[in-house]
Amino acid sequence: MQIGIATTKGKNGHYVSIVGTTNSDCTKFHSSVLKLNNGGNLPENFASKTFEHIAKKYYKKNLNAPDVIIVYREGLNEKQIMNQIKSC
Repeated sequence: MQIGIATTKGKNGHYVSIVGTTNSDCTKFHSSVLKLNNGGNLPENFASKTFEHIAKKYYKKNLNAPDVIIVYREGLNEKQIMNQIKSC
């Protein structure tokens, strides 16, 4: 399974997006986008709930958990992404 996380700051505010593959061939995916209202801080449970949702979709389609999960990140520092993963 591959998961990508990106954050951006634009004229209309801060946004975070998460996309993850839901099959072993990495040809199907689920994505979520959230506009951040609190100065660009990621809500405490957004990433962990999205990761859980993607993992459940993966399991439902494949009837097993992924062997490996690769997380790509852009716009989050190492501490921020590790805090989100630990809250899963």
